[in-house]
Amino acid sequence: MLYSENYSSSMDKKYHTTQAENTMRNIYFSAPTPASDPGKQVTSIINLAGSGLKNVEIGQLASRGNKSWETIPKQHFDMIRQTAKLTMGDKAVVSVHAPIDVDPTGFKENRWSEDNRVDAENFMKDVIDKASMVQVDKTRPVPIAYHASGQTGTFWKWNDNTNVFTPETAMAVIPDTGEVLPLRTETKTYPGGEKVHYVPYKVDGVNYPEPNTVSSLEQVNHTLWQREQEKISQMWKEIQEAEKETIAAKNTGDEITASRWAERGKLMTSHLNSAISATYDKLAETDKAAKEFIDNTTRGSTDPNVLTHAINLLGVPGGHPTPKMVRLVEEFGQEKAAETIANLAKYSYEKYGENGPQMAIENWDPWHVMGRGEDLKKGLNLARTKFVEKIIAEQKIPRKKAEEVANKLIGATWDIAHINLTRGFGFPDMPKDKKWETYIKKEVEAIKDDIRHIHISDNFGYGDAHLAPGMGNVPIEEFLEYMKKHGKLKNVTSVLESAGTAIHLGIPPVHTEALQTLGVGSPAWSISPNWYESSQNYFFGGSNYASAGFGNILPQGHFSEYGAGFSQLPTATGGIRPGQQSKFSNTPMS
Repeated sequence: MLYSENYSSSMDKKYHTTQAENTMRNIYFSAPTPASDPGKQVTSIINLAGSGLKNVEIGQLASRGNKSWETIPKQHFDMIRQTAKLTMGDKAVVSVHAPIDVDPTGFKENRWSEDNRVDAENFMKDVIDKASMVQVDKTRPVPIAYHASGQTGTFWKWNDNTNVFTPETAMAVIPDTGEVLPLRTETKTYPGGEKVHYVPYKVDGVNYPEPNTVSSLEQVNHTLWQREQEKISQMWKEIQEAEKETIAAKNTGDEITASRWAERGKLMTSHLNSAISATYDKLAETDKAAKEFIDNTTRGSTDPNVLTHAINLLGVPGGHPTPKMVRLVEEFGQEKAAETIANLAKYSYEKYGENGPQMAIENWDPWHVMGRGEDLKKGLNLARTKFVEKIIAEQKIPRKKAEEVANKLIGATWDIAHINLTRGFGFPDMPKDKKWETYIKKEVEAIKDDIRHIHISDNFGYGDAHLAPGMGNVPIEEFLEYMKKHGKLKNVTSVLESAGTAIHLGIPPVHTEALQTLGVGSPAWSISPNWYESSQNYFFGGSNYASAGFGNILPQGHFSEYGAGFSQLPTATGGIRPGQQSKFSNTPMS
């Protein structure tokens, strides 16, 4: 919340705690406008500007349908920019929250398809175009808060013995079909009494106490690859059988039977070639190393016998690893989101330049794809790499310049309240400062260099309540102190998403709670008496600020005659007292 100079007294250092001194002067707080009713966004900006705010966030959570993004006319965004500039100044920042049902990964309703990914990419181009229309300061990109994904990935469980999270359940995807499979932690007993403990997937550095622990991901992958090999091997056996029967029929002089077997052999060869081609394409999509192994083994041969032999070598113990026929949703989602983000950043750059709208990818719930710091970091790095390669190839610009643009147009929106939901993974209750040091700090450390935009609200770790800071147990103060210490607040805008105070408590989502929590103790918004009440006995004494034995030094008649501001005019220019006639028309004015 960056207040204009008219509010310097209320931000005076004498009202600040140490915390406020270290944070409030180094961060912009903005307020979200009502997403459920876009028509009120302009009015909301005007009202927020009256509080001294210099930046706001607009958006609409639904992409299509009633009261959705697509129902907002382009003139609305022009009006947003004009209103922000007039009320907040030339350095006003209007950030945009993209609809949350547009998933850059291509997952939709627990299934993946490339068509979904392309549809999301095309829709977001419209968001970029609209975001460019609200840009006030042409030297500063408009952050577009774009949720990384709504697709569930891994549910983690806190391990008190190792002080690390381990996967409790996970989701995997078969890229070829888009089918999503659950991977669970469970123990099965087989005939003979053998017990096998299954985990979704194994994590490096974790010691599993159960003697017979198996990765469900590896087992499913092995089974799918075996089926792929068996399908090809069976076709090859049928071809060999057809060749033998053809020869046998010819040896007996039965040309009709020989012809039939020969035709069957041709048909099976065609099927085999199609199956090999399909398998090869799958590997090219999901496992580049396996594809290269086949290329090196066959040396360009198209002989079905050679190709079948190469495929059967994959997954043999001691040989090349089993190809990835099934992928963790997190890893696959990162790659697909990176493709979408890179293409969108390229679109923004080519159409609006290096200060065009910025893709600020937001961490959602920590069990979603790219919902944690390290996963989001990997996705962003991959997106930047793809972006750089694309624009170097097409525009022939220097790599260093391309990387600078990538860092400017691709970054993160970090929602500190979302990462607090890791408490639902079984993390023990503890004070905020200890919680910060134990595990949330690690999440922030992984992503700090990529943060371009911040969302702040409070909750208790079990649901995204969007309460005002100080109402829950999110370590907001510790987070801001950390960001300030590492010099990451200077050019970062931050949105206070406290609409939950209105939804759940029935009170307006005002910023007084945030200011108090962050250490600004001015009477202008504290719960202590306001400036008028606190001044009653401060200077003149008495029961009224304007009296105290000296008479009515600020008489109401003075205000009626000359006006107390811009709402009334002096009598010389037409101002009147209530009840008088207008000096212009001789008609009563009250």
